Amino acid sequence: MGHYKHYIGVTSQAAFCSVPLRLDSYSDCQYACSFCFAKSRGGNRSNRSSAPTNPKALADRLARVSRGEYRSAVDEMLKRRIPIQLGGMTDPFSPWEARHRSTLTLLQILAGYDYPTLISTKGTLISEPEYRSVLRAGNFYVRFSFTAAAPAVAALLEPGVPSRERRLRAMAKLAEDGAALGVRFQPLIFGHEDAAIELLNDIEAVGARHVAVEYLKWPMEKSFHQSMLLSRHLPGHLDTYIALGSRRVGREYVLPAGLKMGRLANLKAAAEQIGVIFGYAENDLLHFNRFNSCCNAADLFLRNANLFEDNILTRIKTSSNRKSFGSMRSEIWRPEYDLLAYMNSHSRNAKGDPNPDRWRRYLAAKWAAPAWRGGPSSFYQLKETGERDAYGLPIFENFIDQQAASGSLSLAEAEEAPGS
Repeated sequence: MGHYKHYIGVTSQAAFCSVPLRLDSYSDCQYACSFCFAKSRGGNRSNRSSAPTNPKALADRLARVSRGEYRSAVDEMLKRRIPIQLGGMTDPFSPWEARHRSTLTLLQILAGYDYPTLISTKGTLISEPEYRSVLRAGNFYVRFSFTAAAPAVAALLEPGVPSRERRLRAMAKLAEDGAALGVRFQPLIFGHEDAAIELLNDIEAVGARHVAVEYLKWPMEKSFHQSMLLSRHLPGHLDTYIALGSRRVGREYVLPAGLKMGRLANLKAAAEQIGVIFGYAENDLLHFNRFNSCCNAADLFLRNANLFEDNILTRIKTSSNRKSFGSMRSEIWRPEYDLLAYMNSHSRNAKGDPNPDRWRRYLAAKWAAPAWRGGPSSFYQLKETGERDAYGLPIFENFIDQQAASGSLSLAEAEEAPGS
């Protein structure tokens, strides 16, 4: 069996994400969650075979970077200690890990450098003694993922995943060691918000200190296998999305931001009441998070780490009421090598030639993009003023749509005025 070549890189969310550096132990994932589109859009094609990462490649890279030798934007990010997301595309603790131990070796290497690392998983192997030992020795923040829905529905949507109870027991073991624990409700199923509050109490009871919440995004491709599974397990759900005025963002239907904001109010209040830090994981709500990181609160749990700030979200969060592309200080850090070389398989640059302006051009184009392409107007309560800044790019300002902000739009009302 060969090794996974593209085990480390920069995620396609780097325009909004303060922790865009991802590391994967395997090229594929054995879990078969019906809402996971990475199998089609991220290069992992099958759950039957997988190439493990060669840990020596990471060890050699970190050693080279520590000597001051940089060959790529990833190397520069490692030198700056931008946190790594372990499990960016595939779960590092799916059953393959019991055989290959690639994740265990990667964790040992990262612990040796005290490297700030977020671990995302639905697996429970992480709570075994050898993993707990290395977690205690390193600089790690562990995030467990759950489908936030009634248990019977959640079980349908994530077949083959360790049960909710097993994940909670695994979290409790790590909490005994003082591990920093967070949870992702990814996805939250529309109409199951009360079940999410029950799950919130469960995760707090076993030591979770942070929760990031994101509603299900519905794929536009009706023939896509996972789309068909979703329609089977959530009958009528797509019709509800359309009736509620869901908009297209990329290749998915996304619920209106104001509706999400209102329906999340009780969950947010419940989290704050029990002392769990609440995080919006929706792209259009990220600017409402009170911590500096995007949705994962990495800045609260990892030591000696730096966030990646040369992105659209930081420009929006650090600006005053008027948001402009040039609002950030000119000396903001960015890699000298080309970031876009890692964004997708079509833009990988084997030579890695430095091109520091390409990223800013990409961000400028994103800033001018319409809402459905993820421009600033897709962020809740932002709209164009009609003015332009020194770069010729639109200036945005805060506004409040009271009806949307209330979150009180009913399905019946939405059906009378679809798309409103």
